[in-house]
Amino acid sequence: MQFINNWSQSVTLASGATSLALNLPDGDFRLTLADSKFTPTRWEIVGATVAGGTATLARGLEGTTDQDWPTDSVIYCAVTAGLLADLFARVEALEGSGVAPYQLTAAASGAGAGFQDGAYGALTPATISLGGVDRGILMLTTEQGATNTTITFQIDAQISATVRIRIDGLMPAGMDWIALDLIASSYTIVTVEGLSSMVAGQTYGIWLEEV
Repeated sequence: MQFINNWSQSVTLASGATSLALNLPDGDFRLTLADSKFTPTRWEIVGATVAGGTATLARGLEGTTDQDWPTDSVIYCAVTAGLLADLFARVEALEGSGVAPYQLTAAASGAGAGFQDGAYGALTPATISLGGVDRGILMLTTEQGATNTTITFQIDAQISATVRIRIDGLMPAGMDWIALDLIASSYTIVTVEGLSSMVAGQTYGIWLEEV
């Protein structure tokens, strides 16, 4: 979700219309329609996915209704009750659980799973703060002589989210991240094949961050 300060645009929009030209950067926005810039009497909240100056709209969100917006109507970007409710729910879920939203551990099963048996190296859970946001991370330390090019590990998720994984210095050619959909209160076994050759005794970071 993206936000932009001090933005509004005059608009004419028919009820049911789902496409609208908007002078916004590409991305997803939560926008509000009103019948007047200065003396509004009715509103509609919409989701807008903008690409190349054209927005695809999801109409009548957060209990509002899909309406007709004639001349002199306006559309603008503002924080809504729905966005705040979602934000506070996520914060409460994380703080109330007493644990990190994601925990990366050695996988419970599988050949050489998560290097848990020390066959190829050791996985050590850790966290690191980047810009004030904690990322889940595993430190992979390979053993002397390790040449394996497959890693298996487990993600225990406390919240449902789309995340991405990166293994520093080992990602397959042409691949920067691995995208995953996680389900709350469950685990996902991740196997990455075709990694670059590991250097014996080297430590690599396996990073997880929310998209």
